[in-house]
Amino acid sequence: MSAPGRTDLGAGEAVAIVGLCFGLPIWWSLQAVLSGYAGTGSGGGFNDGALLSMMVQELVTGALAIGLLRWRGYAVGSLHPDPDLSGAFIALVLCGTALMADQVLMAFIWNPHVEQPIQRLMQVSHPSVGAIVPASLVNGAFEEVFLLGALQRGLERHGASFALGASSLVRVSYHLYQGPIGAAGVLVWGLVLSLYYQRSRKLWPPVFAHGLWDILAFMH
Repeated sequence: MSAPGRTDLGAGEAVAIVGLCFGLPIWWSLQAVLSGYAGTGSGGGFNDGALLSMMVQELVTGALAIGLLRWRGYAVGSLHPDPDLSGAFIALVLCGTALMADQVLMAFIWNPHVEQPIQRLMQVSHPSVGAIVPASLVNGAFEEVFLLGALQRGLERHGASFALGASSLVRVSYHLYQGPIGAAGVLVWGLVLSLYYQRSRKLWPPVFAHGLWDILAFMH
């Protein structure tokens, strides 16, 4: 058993957290790629039931991951986002920065004549506001707490670049179902949050920014 209060992760612990929190989404995403995105856009997309299922899965999985980290002597209290108004303002700045970076990227890679999987998926997605808001906030907290707070920070003893690259790889891996252009956008978005967290060690702005981004994406 490792010493209590630590925030670093061993290789086995990092693999366990990735597998527990993101293993199934990565598998589903890889299946979408291998099938040529054949099923993307079918089955009602992100309807209320799908968002509720995702939210419950993330709450249960998150609780299991916290339990695992606590058992391993990890300082789980450090994963609390600590909401405040100044952090909410920073989240708005992060959203704006990510949006501008995404627009620059899309100016180079977007092809209006090729429909992307994420477009087909969103076209058939008609969730209610009552499902969008809680699911988006839970998803934002789940992803950033475990990608940034646990995985990225936990791997920084191997170097900041390695930690950032590992968290970015995991993030993109479970968004491959969106297609190459969608995944590229996710990479840019993730880098903005990862770089901010790397410098500030504050989780609340990335968590809130992610939740807000998801809400806006569904209501667009």
